[in-house]
Amino acid sequence: MPFLTALADWCREAVAPYGTPVTEWPGWQTRGRSGDSPYSTGRPWCVMYHHTASSDQSLEDYHAEQSDNAPVCNLDIKSSGEVVVIAAGPTNTNGKGSGTRTTSKGTIGVDEMNSYALGIEFYNNGIGGAWPQIQIDVGFAVIVNVQRHLGLAPSDLFTHEGYAPDRKVDPATAGAVQGPWRPRSCTSSGTWNDDDLRTECAARALAPIPEEDDLTEEQARQLQLVYESLTKPYDGPIPDPYGKPLNMQWATAYAYVQTTDILKRLSAIEEQLGGTR
Repeated sequence: MPFLTALADWCREAVAPYGTPVTEWPGWQTRGRSGDSPYSTGRPWCVMYHHTASSDQSLEDYHAEQSDNAPVCNLDIKSSGEVVVIAAGPTNTNGKGSGTRTTSKGTIGVDEMNSYALGIEFYNNGIGGAWPQIQIDVGFAVIVNVQRHLGLAPSDLFTHEGYAPDRKVDPATAGAVQGPWRPRSCTSSGTWNDDDLRTECAARALAPIPEEDDLTEEQARQLQLVYESLTKPYDGPIPDPYGKPLNMQWATAYAYVQTTDILKRLSAIEEQLGGTR
């Protein structure tokens, strides 16, 4: 496979139920390691899970171009759940490892992970900084959807520590993960347990995809108020924009003219509001 130019769309599909943004960093579609080279045909074979080891929430430019090892990753996932698409080609995310890694597509050779993996950097300092549930949920959703599009198995997921245990601890710390899913720690630094990560990825891959909510909570609240105001009996004067009571005869005629259009609009939103007229 060459550049993963559909990567931003895959991310948008994944985050739609959560309502978090996907930002495309300039030039991402043709960015890759070794002089902006694309992936070789059939790759990537796995996803690699990293943390940034920083409290900085604006590392996109560094990951894309400013680092001596740029591009540092394919995706950034911030604490807010925002996803930033950094590169569509292979990146310098992983460095040297401790041996081969077996995936559903084959075996990745020693120190070859950069050419075979899609790397994700999660914004976290790795020393006890909170991992908000939205970041965890969006991360799993993105990984599952990327794996689905690439034809990978949920087990095709590795952590940086699992790949290079002699020099890396990410992702960490397990005790700072928020939400119902809580990985075990497998090192004194609080590194997440690889098996827990892959097991949860497999469970979420089998779970029904959450339905996308077309309305924000505020929009739904406003529509509910409109719905209630239009379907309950009216027992008072209608003020005009200038604060004076409108002529009731005119107001009644105007409301009559608008009723047909209003009822059509109401029928379109009733299912979302869960009400009936």
